[in-house]
Amino acid sequence: MKTPHLVPILAAALAAALSAGGARAGASDWAKGFESRIRLISADGPANAAGEREAGIDLALEAGWKTYWRQPGDAGVPPSFDFSASRNLASARVLYPAPKRFVEGGVVSAGYPGSLVFPVLVAAKDPSAPVELVLKADYGICRETCVPASAEVALTIPADAPRDIAAAVPIGIAIRKVPEAAQASGLRVESVTVAADGLDIAVRLDDAGVDGDLFAEGPADWYLPLPELQGRDGDLARFRLELSSRPAGAPIAGTAFVFTATNGPRAIEQNWRLD
Repeated sequence: MKTPHLVPILAAALAAALSAGGARAGASDWAKGFESRIRLISADGPANAAGEREAGIDLALEAGWKTYWRQPGDAGVPPSFDFSASRNLASARVLYPAPKRFVEGGVVSAGYPGSLVFPVLVAAKDPSAPVELVLKADYGICRETCVPASAEVALTIPADAPRDIAAAVPIGIAIRKVPEAAQASGLRVESVTVAADGLDIAVRLDDAGVDGDLFAEGPADWYLPLPELQGRDGDLARFRLELSSRPAGAPIAGTAFVFTATNGPRAIEQNWRLD
């Protein structure tokens, strides 16, 4: 007899146990921040084909608080994850789950409600030796007011430890929430047109019966608001991205953008350079 609901129930139980528990072999101690706590977790086990192993930044927030995406919008502090004090670390790639839009008192921001895991793909300089992962994290959290927080945590990832299922499950769930690369069909940015100090952007949705959203990133020194939905025509959603707050004299032509589009449970990331 098949039990189709067993896997999600098991995943939820393991994720809850991971968030509630103390230090484990695959987890650092919690570091306390303002109305939050943070730690590192590791799935251990063998590396993937690229020589990377799955770890995560486990950020737990008190009820009612949220944190921010890497492009927070009108307000908020983007997270900063610094692994420079680590040992035997070749690279640590932090992945960002797709964000949500918040509109509060006319302020529009992008981020995450409640607790989450940021997946980190870790590659060792010497794969036969442990990685001593050291993270200095700076992030912002918000309820009625926005507050900066910081913490430092460390975790040793053994070279040959067996896979830790209690950490692998929440890391795997978080990885599935990371936007995929856009394809020629399905959810995608279909067109981008420059018009009067801004961009008109058309997003083709997978499911016309489900709301879609769009987030934008540009050059590091540009402030970008969140794109605003202008209307829907079947499975085509049209957004407007204002660029009037870009640095004075900065040209729009030739600028590279990264768009993140969401539609129900799906999310894609798409690079776009304006010719």
